[in-house]
Amino acid sequence: MKDKDKIFVQPKVLPGTGSIGVFGEVAHPQRDIPLRSGSPMTIREVINLSGGANSVADRHRVSIRRVGLDRPLTIDLDKAESGDLVNNIDLKPDDTIYVEKLENNAYIQLNGGFIRPGNWYLTSVPP
Repeated sequence: MKDKDKIFVQPKVLPGTGSIGVFGEVAHPQRDIPLRSGSPMTIREVINLSGGANSVADRHRVSIRRVGLDRPLTIDLDKAESGDLVNNIDLKPDDTIYVEKLENNAYIQLNGGFIRPGNWYLTSVPP
């Protein structure tokens, strides 16, 4: 070893707990978020662990690929964050979350002296 060498030790994943991947329009996509043992982790919690959805994320189309299912589950992140249990589902080992990008021209960008600048759905009004 030399001065300023770095060592990375992968977090231990307990047998049977597995991990979750988060990809797409999030601040920090991650391949292996270890599931904790005990209480289940929810979609809202795991997306927040990856830094949250970014400004061009389609918050109404978040897909979850689950082992054993032919088609992905699709949830609405806005509803999940408001506490809707149908959308804020418990995650299972080896689930993969993908946050879609808004389609072209599906949002407008507000810059400058706005109270809440950023990208907004074309069909919504900023709060």
